[in-house]
Amino acid sequence: MMDERSFAIETPIGSVKSDSGNHGLDVLSVLDVVCILYVGRILMKKIIKRFIGWMAREINIEYNGLRNLKKIITIFLKRRKNA
Repeated sequence: MMDERSFAIETPIGSVKSDSGNHGLDVLSVLDVVCILYVGRILMKKIIKRFIGWMAREINIEYNGLRNLKKIITIFLKRRKNA
């Protein structure tokens, strides 16, 4: 009789349990998920930066990072409310 081995990877989001015996495939699956989440994070950062840049251009304020983010959002929302 074959000895079945299993392992589990616990994360704050959930867990992955392997009992198939093909641990290499399980490790690649976990790495795929990590890579997809990382790429998604990068894309979201780019989308948010572009959106904030667009807001800054709409109210004619120079966008230079997060330093004036609160100011940009406040002025933009006030002008949208008054429009």
